[in-house]
Amino acid sequence: MKKPFTVLMISSLLLGISAAASAAPGDWEREHHPRPAPHAAPSKWSHDHRSYKRDRPVDIRKGDRLPPEFRHHRYHVDNWRAHRLHTPPRGYHWVKAGGHYMLVSDHNNRVYSVR
Repeated sequence: MKKPFTVLMISSLLLGISAAASAAPGDWEREHHPRPAPHAAPSKWSHDHRSYKRDRPVDIRKGDRLPPEFRHHRYHVDNWRAHRLHTPPRGYHWVKAGGHYMLVSDHNNRVYSVR
């Protein structure tokens, strides 16, 4: 009579161990590799960190001088056709800053058009 009880005890023990083992990896994964909240802001060092200043709001109007922080070549728009902008006249270039495109003079950094 003791044999069926022992077999039952061992099988239930093994079943409990296998259930605990199968649940453990998920718990460990959640504890050690948490996923960011869906509403969290992008990381400072994400792949999109270069566009941070280009897309932040700036108050630049026609006739203003382009601030020195936006005079770097990384703000120049080289593929102006892809952005549906007209060809810049000689001595001008397009700049993207604050979510706007600005036509800027090469000579004095004066803004002549804002789109």
